[in-house]
Formats: sequence, structure tokens, C-alpha cells
Amino acid sequence: MSTLTKLAPDMMARQTLHELPQIHAHHSTDAAFDLIAEIEVANLVEFDRLLSSVRTIEGVARSETSLLLASA
Repeated sequence: MSTLTKLAPDMMARQTLHELPQIHAHHSTDAAFDLIAEIEVANLVEFDRLLSSVRTIEGVARSETSLLLASA
């Protein structure tokens, strides 16, 4: 299962996010969120655990997630 999660982390939180093995790519943006993380997990249970963990990282102000249903 692949998702895109938009995050608003500070610099310390950004380093912590880079260390998570489920996050396969990071993209800086100039939009409402500072970082888009591509997350790859096996199922929704694993995704829920990871997202709960990400949201507790000090410095992550907010997040928003989109599930990737199909690739063009």
C-alpha cells in the first residue's frame, strides 16, 4: 500500500522522518505543508501504526494523507 503524507515538520522532526524505513522518498514543497513523504506499508494496520507514530514526533505540527489508488 502506498500513500503520500503531507507534513509540516521542523528540522529536528525532518531528520527523524528520514530515518523511518517505511518512508521511501521525501519531497520538499513550497505549499501549505513543508514535506511530502512517500510511505510504503503492507496494510492499513501497519499504516495506522506508522502514522500514529509520525504524529507523535516532536516538531510535526500537522499531517494530511492521500492513498494512492492507481498509477497513470
